[in-house]
Amino acid sequence: MKSLKAKFRKSDAHEWNKNDDRLLQAVEHGDTEKVAALLGKKGISPTKLDNEGKSAFHLAATKGQVECLGVMLTHGVDLTVPDGSGYNALHLASKNSHQECVKKILQYKCPVECADSNGKTALHHAAGSGSILIVQLLSEHKCPINIKDTEGFTPLIQAAQSNHAEVCNYLTDQGADIDARDKNGRTAVMLACENGSGNAVEILVKKGANLKLVDALGHDALHYYKLSGNADVLHFLQAKLKKDAEDSDMKSAQASKQLDPTIKIYADRSGTPKKRKAPPPPPPTSATQSSQSSEAVTPDSLSPRSSECETSKVEEDSLQVILQSNIQFYTILKAKRKCWKISAGLVASVGREKS
Repeated sequence: MKSLKAKFRKSDAHEWNKNDDRLLQAVEHGDTEKVAALLGKKGISPTKLDNEGKSAFHLAATKGQVECLGVMLTHGVDLTVPDGSGYNALHLASKNSHQECVKKILQYKCPVECADSNGKTALHHAAGSGSILIVQLLSEHKCPINIKDTEGFTPLIQAAQSNHAEVCNYLTDQGADIDARDKNGRTAVMLACENGSGNAVEILVKKGANLKLVDALGHDALHYYKLSGNADVLHFLQAKLKKDAEDSDMKSAQASKQLDPTIKIYADRSGTPKKRKAPPPPPPTSATQSSQSSEAVTPDSLSPRSSECETSKVEEDSLQVILQSNIQFYTILKAKRKCWKISAGLVASVGREKS
């Protein structure tokens, strides 16, 4: 930071004169006419920095002197020029919650994505100051919403750390990453817990902040709550954790119900297999026939398997008898029908001869 100031001292300080001092004083007091008159003098530049690294243009943005700012803008200034601290006019107006100055600067097409020496954009500064109207204005002008500064802070993390719940709510609605992490792995809800920002914690929890995340040291949101001891923060954390547990149980129950039909079908398919009929015994050979005839067959020697074979053979013989009977019946019926047709033909021919 000091090197930046030294740089401006070397380049511009030797050109500083009484008119530059007068311009600074006129801006300080909001004397628009005097500002306009001084800008007409030769060698006067509204962005010229003094030994402290400030200019009339940056001072107007800092103090909210929108009319003086407008006069200087009409004379043509470089909107991206930083002061000795690395802030441009848009950063300063946003940081100090001067909405009208922000509007005026944006009318002159100031790039909203410009970052200061710490990597912060105007949206970072507006979120940190809690100016919801400026945050909305910058978002409408497409200022990057998830951009990180040199510490890894997003505008949402900046707002959460400063307990600006309304800004947190708006940024999450606009698509801010609620679980974005800084360089130390900390999320917005962790920093809100650390600073006892109950309102911000409530909003972030409702918007779905993940309380199971841990930072680079393995600390979660509950650990950061202990640093502040805020009762409201603890209440919101416990309510969120309880709801997450209930939702998890409900999902598990639904998953098990969906599996039940599948398990039942599998059980039905993998049940006791159907009994198969035993194959008929092989035809006896001459040797076996002679041996079987030589052996006496007693009721005790009959096994269940042999009885089943005998039963199936009886059933087969019965079916063959029935089938043969049906064939004979069909043959007789067919012969009778043929006779009937012949008789009918003879009767018809006799009738024709008589007539």
